[in-house]
Amino acid sequence: MTEFVVRLGTAEGSVLEQRHRAVNEDALRRELETKGYTVFRVWEHRGKLRVPFLGRREKLGSMEFLIFNQQLATLLRAGMPVLQSLELLQRSQSGPYFREVLTRVLEDVRSGVSLSDAFAAQGGVFPKLYCATILAGERAGELVGVLTRYIHHQQMLEAVWRKVKSALTYPVVLL
Repeated sequence: MTEFVVRLGTAEGSVLEQRHRAVNEDALRRELETKGYTVFRVWEHRGKLRVPFLGRREKLGSMEFLIFNQQLATLLRAGMPVLQSLELLQRSQSGPYFREVLTRVLEDVRSGVSLSDAFAAQGGVFPKLYCATILAGERAGELVGVLTRYIHHQQMLEAVWRKVKSALTYPVVLL
């Protein structure tokens, strides 16, 4: 028996990522599909030894994420479909971590998952506010407008963070 990680969709529309043991990938797919799940992706689990607070958890850089959103909004505003926009942005990413995350998002969108669910299924990589914003844009049919407002929000947070760091520099130097 091999342990697999499965990304699947429920009848209610949510996307889950679970571990299952099976003889092979095909047997696992058949078993889950007979239970009413939609299987998006199956891969073999390769266990990693993780000790809490030791080792670094990968995360997106705030500027990298801001630039991605600006480029996505520009491509969508120009009339390019979401799937093609994501493919283009995924290929153009210089960071391997973000490229891999976008690959998983792209696979989910290709398999029929909504963009907001695809971002949300990445296990906390994307902020909850971002996923909710994308969901609101999808439902309202105003993805570009909502994304533009999120970009302005993100730019404002970056400016505040820069000011806070600048204000704290002198006291830290004195200490």
